[in-house]
Amino acid sequence: MARDISELGADVFDDTPKPKNKISPKKRNYIIGLSITGVLLVGVAVATAVLCNTALSDYSNVENVMYYFTPKKLAAEGEEPVAVLYRLPSDKKFPSTFRIPTQVLGYKVVGVADEAFSTHDEIKKVIMPNTIEWIGENAFLDCTNLSSFTWSNNLKEIGVDAFTGTKFYENLLKNDKGLYDIPSGILIYVGANYFDDNTAIVSDSLTEAQISAIKANYPVDNVKKFSELNVKGICSGAFRNNKKITYIDLPETLDEISNSTFEGCSKLEAIDSSHAALTSIGRRAFANCESLETINLPTSLTTLGDEAFANTAISETPDLTTVESIGKGVFMGCHNITSVNYTLDTVYENMFNGCSSLSSITWGVDNANRDNVISIEEGAFAGTAFTEFVFPKNVCDINDYVFENCTSLTKVSLYGNFNDLPLPVEPGDEDEEVEEETELPCVDHEGNPSAELMGVQVIKEGAFKGCTSLSTINLYDDNYAINPDKDISGHDNVFTFPYSVTRCDGSSRQNTNHYTFEGTCPTKVLFSPNMMHVGAYAFHNVTSLTEVKVEQFEKSKMLTIKASAYQGCTNLETIELPLNIIRIENSAFYGCEKLNNISVDQLKIVAINGGTFYNCQSLEQLKLPETISSIKSDAFYRTYNLNYVVLPASVTEVLSRAFTECRQGEVEPMHVYISRTYSAAHAAGKGINFGKNWHDATVKEYYFLGEGEERVEGRNYWQLDGSGNPQEI
Repeated sequence: MARDISELGADVFDDTPKPKNKISPKKRNYIIGLSITGVLLVGVAVATAVLCNTALSDYSNVENVMYYFTPKKLAAEGEEPVAVLYRLPSDKKFPSTFRIPTQVLGYKVVGVADEAFSTHDEIKKVIMPNTIEWIGENAFLDCTNLSSFTWSNNLKEIGVDAFTGTKFYENLLKNDKGLYDIPSGILIYVGANYFDDNTAIVSDSLTEAQISAIKANYPVDNVKKFSELNVKGICSGAFRNNKKITYIDLPETLDEISNSTFEGCSKLEAIDSSHAALTSIGRRAFANCESLETINLPTSLTTLGDEAFANTAISETPDLTTVESIGKGVFMGCHNITSVNYTLDTVYENMFNGCSSLSSITWGVDNANRDNVISIEEGAFAGTAFTEFVFPKNVCDINDYVFENCTSLTKVSLYGNFNDLPLPVEPGDEDEEVEEETELPCVDHEGNPSAELMGVQVIKEGAFKGCTSLSTINLYDDNYAINPDKDISGHDNVFTFPYSVTRCDGSSRQNTNHYTFEGTCPTKVLFSPNMMHVGAYAFHNVTSLTEVKVEQFEKSKMLTIKASAYQGCTNLETIELPLNIIRIENSAFYGCEKLNNISVDQLKIVAINGGTFYNCQSLEQLKLPETISSIKSDAFYRTYNLNYVVLPASVTEVLSRAFTECRQGEVEPMHVYISRTYSAAHAAGKGINFGKNWHDATVKEYYFLGEGEERVEGRNYWQLDGSGNPQEI
């Protein structure tokens, strides 16, 4: 930057000849000797300083600072390997002036990682070598005393909130009418009042007629050209929360908009990028521009970052056909979007999440691209206004939370492949537990396993959670027609699952509850014989549900009913449990107050887990299988109407509170018949582990009276009567 002449001194331009003093040869030689010595001393000093900077300083930083290094073998030919300053440990203190080294252990230091200096309030100044090319997000976050920098001349990129919480940033905020750029020509900050009200920023290529048209159509009183900013690039967040800009025409020279560059520009109404060779729009670049109604994207655009246009006022989505990389939640929270014509093969994660007016979608002109759609990712349509939705036939998974809280959604249609035959039960399935990730292949029209995508296979975590009006899942054929003549489809208030679906518990997360259909409102669920797993909390609080059935019950491959799968289904009366089931997890039927028709005696389960039949008040009869070894805590809590339970001889433990509050009022206690003699049940090391207070006064325990077994005073005994029923003796 040019300096004022007064700074240079009054005699700078005085060319009046000065008299020359003569110097003796001896004095001249003396002066020359001193000069040479001085030069040598200066050279030694400079060399010492360089060594200190590149050696001692580097050694200190290696000692106390964490770096990550690019393996030398990955460096391109002719390029030197590089390092990034990764982290200053929080438990160490550093000098108030921190000099980033040029290199460490032979690696050129080119960057400062996200949060690298975060919270180091002892640092007041940072000196960067010219090797530094980028600074990550939150790099100096909350370095409260950091007030100045010596910048790299080659710095090209600075992440969002790199300086938030520093004195440096506080000083920028105070200068609300200015710009701040760095020696490399990158604009870091635009003052809140740098622009006048209702300003349009336009490219130099616009004619006066075009500018007049902009003023006529938008609230523009002032025009500023990008060239007037006199910068080579714009850093992340530079214009963030600016309340003056109402229109942007991007210039030809701009090929990238960094993260959060215009985020929160609440008066911005339109963006024209038709003059720009734009290739990338970063994360949240225009997020929360609540007045933004009009955008167009150039065909040169290849990258669109996460939430780029989230929470804007757009009503139509731009053409994304040429975009190669699309981030999460690009149009999240855009409440003015009512319909979408979508031409891509993937609906990306959270893309339309929270678009509360979105109620229809077409897949290209007249749905011509519908069969090209292969994936609808997590949360894509959560919180939208769809009343019905037809999943394209080649979508293989219904992903996590894809329609969460779509309270208007009443009906979903899945590809049914009506000619499919269920896969037979394979040998060994009845004895082996299948891994969580196992999925059966879809079947073709002859019932043979097919590698092709033939409809939905997995319905994942929370997919329809909170869809309080969803009562019907039905099936369509190859012509996308619902066929009510088929027994397996076309019934209102029924969830009908196609043969392709093997589980409703898949998730991208580990060890979570799935809540797949929590809060929906079917009256009946009809599983296909290929359904293997009913996920944790899958039908949690589906209070409308009365019946669960399995088509071709005898061929069912169902293996597990996971924790709380039907918890809170207060009107569930009947459920079919296929014979392959090997595990019913905790609280599976917790609170199913009307459940009275369930059979477990033919299953191969080894435990009645904690709270399985908790508060199943209508359950009257339940015969346990001979494979049971454990009755867990609260397993039969408040089973008020259960006549009796016979504990098979295989039972080795009955844990605390397994049978408590099993009766109401002054009535005969529930009988628990233990299929062991008293001595066998209490034999040291071989008997039954009875947990503390495993039952209360609402239950009466009976021991089998074996031949020759002597009664123990105060104990109750039983035997089978002529009909094979237990009776007190």
